[in-house]
Amino acid sequence: PAPVEVVLVFDGPCWVDIRDATGEFKLFGEMGKGDRRVLGGSPPYSIIIGNAAAATIRIDGEPFDLASRARGNVARFTLDPTAAR
Repeated sequence: PAPVEVVLVFDGPCWVDIRDATGEFKLFGEMGKGDRRVLGGSPPYSIIIGNAAAATIRIDGEPFDLASRARGNVARFTLDPTAAR
C-alpha cells in the first residue's frame, strides 16, 4: 500500500513527544502557532501532545479525532495511520 501522510498543524503552543515504531523521535519539543509538520518514520506512532486543543491531525487529508483521545488537555495514544483510514 502507498505510504499514508500524517500532518500535524498547531494553532497555538503545544508540547509534543512523537516516536515511531523503532522508538526514534519524529517530533519532540514545543511547537508554536502556525507550525506544520509531516511525520516520517515507521508507524505506529507513540504520541503525546500537551495542549491538545491547539493541535490538529490529518491523515491523508482527512481529519483525525484528537479530542476523544485527550484527558484534561493532554493526548496520549498510539496511532497506526493505515488503520485510521
